[in-house]
Amino acid sequence: MALFDPYHKWLGIPPEDQPPNHYRLLGIPDLESNPDVIDSAAEQRTIYLRTFQTGDQVELAEQLLNEVSAARVCLLDAEQKAEYDQQLQAAMQPVPVLTPVLVQTAPPSIAAEQPVILTGPPPVENIPPGKKHTSPVWQQPRILAAAGGLVAVALLLLIFLYSGGDESKPVRNPGGPATANGDQQPKVLTQKTEEEREAELQRLVEERVRQELSKAEQDRLAVLEEEARTAAAQRDAERRAAGKPPADPLPFKGHSGSVFSVLTLQGHSRYVTSVAFSPDGKRIVSGSNDATLKIWDTETRQETDTLKGHSDRVIGVAFSPDGKRIASGSLDKTLKVWGSQTGKEMLTLRGHAFAVWCVAFSPDGKRIVSGSQDKTLKIWDTETGKELLTLQGHTSIITSVAFSLDGRWIASGNQDKTLKVWDAKTGEEMATLQGHTNVVWCVAFSPDGKRLGIPPEDQPPSHYRQLPLFKRVDLD
Repeated sequence: MALFDPYHKWLGIPPEDQPPNHYRLLGIPDLESNPDVIDSAAEQRTIYLRTFQTGDQVELAEQLLNEVSAARVCLLDAEQKAEYDQQLQAAMQPVPVLTPVLVQTAPPSIAAEQPVILTGPPPVENIPPGKKHTSPVWQQPRILAAAGGLVAVALLLLIFLYSGGDESKPVRNPGGPATANGDQQPKVLTQKTEEEREAELQRLVEERVRQELSKAEQDRLAVLEEEARTAAAQRDAERRAAGKPPADPLPFKGHSGSVFSVLTLQGHSRYVTSVAFSPDGKRIVSGSNDATLKIWDTETRQETDTLKGHSDRVIGVAFSPDGKRIASGSLDKTLKVWGSQTGKEMLTLRGHAFAVWCVAFSPDGKRIVSGSQDKTLKIWDTETGKELLTLQGHTSIITSVAFSLDGRWIASGNQDKTLKVWDAKTGEEMATLQGHTNVVWCVAFSPDGKRLGIPPEDQPPSHYRQLPLFKRVDLD
């Protein structure tokens, strides 16, 4: 059975191009200089590869995600990119070939004579039997034949190298149109716009998600979408009757047409990775790959503030229970606390070794728990910024975290397919719930704190579908 090749199967990189350079890995031209093109390509690769983190090739998906991340960091850093490009260009240069040269030292008696160019076979000398050949060694037929052979080999090597042996030159397209001399023209790759690449990526991800749904689930999804369209149309009619502006006009246009949206807020320059409502429902905070957070008014649909301070993508956001503060986790390994009314950065919490994926406030707002790619959770004091506890036990990236409503427990979901429950005061691991077949993407406590809600069939929640049902886990 052939080994699974993720480069070829997922990214279309054939074995002869492996291991790929950073540009080939991201699917962009060598030495691409536009940082927006590089960042967009890396983001598209990341989103697509994450769809395989819930399958049978989790480790390979994580390996490729790490390689894409490393390529992105390198190519978006001016100094690192310059050094990498220099090394890549050096590797792309053809290897010089030394042509053998036959050095002849002529005797003094004929040194001044002009060379004779032979256009046919050398004349055969009539040498009497028993008499030795007295011509100079460089004129003997066997020496001339050997020299000619060396020159022929050198010419063949040169022809090979300059026609097909240089990997830095374009490869002919087997299916391209033929030229007048019978050669095939190289295939010209069309440059897609960022919108076209995003649309194609969404289509590929949606196709994969749809393939994972059973027929019954697909039918249920279609019913839910239709019910929501009807409900949204009714809300629109009510808003018009009340003199308020309607939501997006019908028919609803959503992601690849499969999921509708009743409200669209635009302002981020990169993908939106996380969102949270304020406790009163009047505001939304969003985190994005553009390294910013934005606060939105749900009634006016207007952006009210942009929070800048992170140096890399924002992955997780949360409102405090009183709505006065916002917490954010980032790929820059930090956790930040902001004033939701002022937009000012209040605290920067450092302690995680890798990206902070998820954050949550305690019910009294005095603590924050953060989950990280470093496989740990940390509990922080929201007033002083002091790290109170570090919770260890997971074996992979922590993807979700939640406080119970009484503040006694913390639940965390993970890429290792386990759900853990911790004592929020002592940090002690109270339970490990196993049996999931995929990543635990989100988790929530019931109001009485005795049950946990997790996605059905261990499937990641996504803006490509809506599945309102949750599994319940009894903690008694």
